[in-house]
Amino acid sequence: MQGSCDKTRVWRIAILMIPGQVPLDLIGPWQVLRSAASEVSFQIDYIGPQPQLDWLGPLALSGISPLPDDLHQVDLLLVPGQYRAAIEPDAQRRTVD
Repeated sequence: MQGSCDKTRVWRIAILMIPGQVPLDLIGPWQVLRSAASEVSFQIDYIGPQPQLDWLGPLALSGISPLPDDLHQVDLLLVPGQYRAAIEPDAQRRTVD
């Protein structure tokens, strides 16, 4: 028996973008969400303590929205893993403050 879902509801998903992310830990869940797009409507927001991340050498990710004051409007918060050696303590503090 297949489950049913309300296809009219738009799920709000926020992806936390902080320095030192493991690319697969971001892309893997994102790909699963994109695969579900035929069954579920959602909006993905990329949020973080800075508007751009240097990522994988010369590649930079931009278009990152500022961290919201609260996450009450978010249905799912995705927090990708980080490389231990690339963790930036100041960025982490700004994220949780």
